[in-house]
Amino acid sequence: MIMKLKQQDRPVLVGFIADQAPFWNNIHYWTPFLNHPETPVFTGAEKLMKKLDMDVYYLDIRQTRRGYYEAEFIPVTDKPREQPEYSITERYTRLLEQSIVKSPSLWLWSHNRWKRTKEEWLKMYDPKTGKVFMG
Repeated sequence: MIMKLKQQDRPVLVGFIADQAPFWNNIHYWTPFLNHPETPVFTGAEKLMKKLDMDVYYLDIRQTRRGYYEAEFIPVTDKPREQPEYSITERYTRLLEQSIVKSPSLWLWSHNRWKRTKEEWLKMYDPKTGKVFMG
């Protein structure tokens, strides 16, 4: 649907929520996050934005008082195809980290972001094929 709207030159606003751990076979990038040296992060949004050559923004949400929020679109890039691989994902992750540090109570801490470790992933990852095999 996104591609169809883009081909029709219609305005498109797409939101992605990528605050949990990707499945084993969708882990392509690890980065430090909230004092954890290696955290797997989603990269699909970056791939799609590059494919469609769409501007990328981070939506920073702040609570102004109980029940009231403000949102700010922070530009990440208006030239996604020119960005090095994973740089958009990295910028998103750093902005998310800043938001959490500023207002930790707004982040859903109940899910386990770090339930997948790189050590476990490396046991399943085949560097020859670039695939993860779960036994």
